[in-house]
Amino acid sequence: MAPYQNPIVLVTRPKEDATAFVAQLQATGRVFEPAIAPAFGIEALEHNIPTFDGAIFTSKAGVATAPEGMGRVAWCVGDVTAAAAAQKGYAACSAQGNADALVVMILGQAPSGTLVHLRGENSYGDVSARLTAAGLTCREVVTYRKVRQPPPDGLRALFKNGRPFVLPVFSAETGSILRDWQIPMAQAHIVAISTKVADTFDAMQPFDMTVVETPNLASMTQAVARLIA
Repeated sequence: MAPYQNPIVLVTRPKEDATAFVAQLQATGRVFEPAIAPAFGIEALEHNIPTFDGAIFTSKAGVATAPEGMGRVAWCVGDVTAAAAAQKGYAACSAQGNADALVVMILGQAPSGTLVHLRGENSYGDVSARLTAAGLTCREVVTYRKVRQPPPDGLRALFKNGRPFVLPVFSAETGSILRDWQIPMAQAHIVAISTKVADTFDAMQPFDMTVVETPNLASMTQAVARLIA
């Protein structure tokens, strides 16, 4: 399909991540109107982390709730999470993909000692269970949860007169939140980081949908940029 002329790009990630995504998209030279509207915030939970030799992170939020790395290895789902882990003192490895790629990477390295997966209240991929079933010692600790946010004032007014918008989506939870926001999905071109995420929008009947081939931030940025004239 033809690229959109100066569309709205609605970014629903937490504010810091959304701002960074918009900056990367602007660096491509495309002309668009950014609308940052976080669908959820992050709330740390009380937790007790056991002694561990290596960490597993499937999100930046998990890194934020972790102790200092002190040179320990951290297996991370993607490059952004790995960069955050490295800043916290971990020797970070990136699976550059999803939970499946992460499990394959860890099993391929066959680490000894105790691993700990620091994750959110809702987590996909059964990382700890799969590693344990394969013979590794892995525990999981829920350290945070996502807190739903209401739509910001004035958001629905942006979509008057049928103006199209591009909606990059990075998590499955976002789908249920945006359904409650009652924004006009018939005007939306969804760019989903995975088929699992895309599936959450099927019932909302968006105008169009793109699923990136590689589930990472760079692919998401490129896919959105290709939709903008």
